[in-house]
Amino acid sequence: MKRRRLNSYGEKLAITYGLIKTSEGTTLRVYKNLKICVDSHNAAKLISKVMERKIVVWDNKRFHHFKNEFCSCGDYW
Repeated sequence: MKRRRLNSYGEKLAITYGLIKTSEGTTLRVYKNLKICVDSHNAAKLISKVMERKIVVWDNKRFHHFKNEFCSCGDYW
């Protein structure tokens, strides 16, 4: 259970760090070797709209391109 919780925070932490360290309008790219969790997927969608950023997350299955609260996977992964 503890490992599962840590895995779900990784991409949110990476996105937050990217928002702090990159200039406005920069596409954020996150690469991970595990499947993105539902919570992080929904968070990335919301962050993409609120922060007006494109976010690309690559998990162990596919690329997820988030822009304006939509994901390229159509919420199917």
